[in-house]
Amino acid sequence: MRGLLTRRWRGAGLLAALCVLGLGLLAGCGSGTTSNGTTTDSPTTTASTSTTSTLPGTGRPSLTLGDKNTTEQFILGELYDLALSAQGYSVTLYRNIGPPSVTYQALEQGNLNIYPEYLNVWDSQVVQDPHLFKSADAADVAGQTWAQDHQLELLSRTPGSDTNGIAVTATFARANHLRTLADLSRLSPTLNLGAPVQFAQSSTGLPALEQAYGFLPPRPQS
Repeated sequence: MRGLLTRRWRGAGLLAALCVLGLGLLAGCGSGTTSNGTTTDSPTTTASTSTTSTLPGTGRPSLTLGDKNTTEQFILGELYDLALSAQGYSVTLYRNIGPPSVTYQALEQGNLNIYPEYLNVWDSQVVQDPHLFKSADAADVAGQTWAQDHQLELLSRTPGSDTNGIAVTATFARANHLRTLADLSRLSPTLNLGAPVQFAQSSTGLPALEQAYGFLPPRPQS
């Protein structure tokens, strides 16, 4: 999986206008948190009043950035906020919007301009392409084609990758003689697994755990 930025375009290369995502996740039309931590009613682009120089953001559109409901996504949202702000964009960051289906809906409806997404998640959960791609390039082509057909654009892949994992404390591992995921099968009747909601439903989450190791925790908690 590769980190992606996904953005929606309208008109002559302009980013979509800011509105509000309903569902109780965001409140107040145009309200959000800017990259300097202040609250604003609508994002603005600062223009220089000097006749001899211009500020970095002059002529660049304001944009709204969102991240999803996992701790890693909170970090990605902040990183992209910093990177875009350093390029002169006026950024409003909406945090913890929800799983891919909710975040994509916000993007598709124009409530977001851009958000970080993983290529595998994009292809499997948004595009709903069942193929197992042999390379990141092949997965990228499939995602790009679908995005273009839906008036969206996937930006260039970042060099990072992401893999789901299940963690236990060192004390728990020693007490139960755990070294691999397969060892958890002995404890499966009593396991209490904490994970995001989408992990229970994603083909790379609990279903993959059951297929590979033959067990499911009886009480996954989101």
